Amino acid sequence: MVVAGLCVMPLGLTMMFTAPVYARLSAKYGPKTTLILGMLIIAVGYGTGLGLMSAAWQTIVISVVLGAGIGLAYSSLPALIIGSVDPSETGAANGLNTLMRSIGTSVSSAVIGMVLANTADHVDGVAVPTMHGFRVSFLIATGAVAVGLLFALLLPSARRPATTQLRGAAARRTPTWSARPRPSRASGAGCAERTAPRWPAPR
Repeated sequence: MVVAGLCVMPLGLTMMFTAPVYARLSAKYGPKTTLILGMLIIAVGYGTGLGLMSAAWQTIVISVVLGAGIGLAYSSLPALIIGSVDPSETGAANGLNTLMRSIGTSVSSAVIGMVLANTADHVDGVAVPTMHGFRVSFLIATGAVAVGLLFALLLPSARRPATTQLRGAAARRTPTWSARPRPSRASGAGCAERTAPRWPAPR
């Protein structure tokens, strides 16, 4: 279990270090291009995993490649959503994105678990996953990424940059105060003279 955790750990680290790279790529080419690039890297990682399963270092290489692709693809989704919906619908759209990611994670875990269970070898009454089951799982993942890549290519371009849209929404929500002219000292003195009571002069 410790070895398995250490082999998968580079995936999360690579996702973390990919964030600065994503920011530069997205600013230069746009989030749609970054999403397509990320999904291509994920497909390469899963496709490479079909043949690299005989050593621990090969698993680490696959984890690094998958981490880079997942970091680019997942980071592109909020920017695409913000640039494609009205500012008033940004929260609902991002919430739907989170919900769909949760559903996808649950469904994919169930499918891969079913594949590994059906292809496992039984040793002394214990089900042990086989290399064939892992290869089938990687093949299913590669096909799913290919379908996602096709949908990513069909995505429309953003109507305007997300930062411009957010600034426009903030400007519309900010109240504008009209400046009222302040009375001058002269007018104030005249007003005081007009409103001050006049007392009769002493005799």
